[in-house]
Amino acid sequence: MPVLQKYDKFHLRLFLRTIRDEMKILLFVSLTMVFLTGSSNAIIDPDENIMGLYFDQEADMPCVDGLDYFDHVTMYLILTRPTVDAVHGFEAGFDVVGDIIPLSVEITCPSPCCMNMGTWNNIIVGLVLLPTTDALVLVRFELLYMNEDHAAVQFFLHGTQPSSLDPAYPAILLADGELMSTGISTSEGPTAQINGECSVVETVNYQFEQVKSLFR
Repeated sequence: MPVLQKYDKFHLRLFLRTIRDEMKILLFVSLTMVFLTGSSNAIIDPDENIMGLYFDQEADMPCVDGLDYFDHVTMYLILTRPTVDAVHGFEAGFDVVGDIIPLSVEITCPSPCCMNMGTWNNIIVGLVLLPTTDALVLVRFELLYMNEDHAAVQFFLHGTQPSSLDPAYPAILLADGELMSTGISTSEGPTAQINGECSVVETVNYQFEQVKSLFR
């Protein structure tokens, strides 16, 4: 009997030590997964009231690579870290350098009255009421990549043409009818890019917040 008790105690200690080691491994893996998930879903731009073009709804992917001829891709116009409670309208334009065809443009709009009064890349929208989030999707673009050589397509965000502001920058309409310009997610070069080495440069507090009356 004493031999059996010693044998049991030995295996009990071994079992507990194994459980402890496995718990450490499980905790490490869990913390690693949380860290990776948090970092991949983080808004890339640290500044407030910034508008940019992204290939994900979390505003951390301004570039996408590996598209083949005739591939479909979704791009978003997003307002990040807004300091207002709601957006009542917005305007933004962008130039495209490369071979792309717009398939559809979907304005984020709960009201049947709102509409884009511009073009697919020169957007002017009013009569909306959008409660803000850290990454507010304003427009969803469905695009068709049309380059057989897999060349880069670059997007350059700016104000609308013509613009309600001088100088022209992307802007949002406030509840009191004031139009407030936003920053742009890049300080220079393209705002978003398809294929090729990513040339998007992060913003360096490139923000103006110019406010003027829309109805003058």
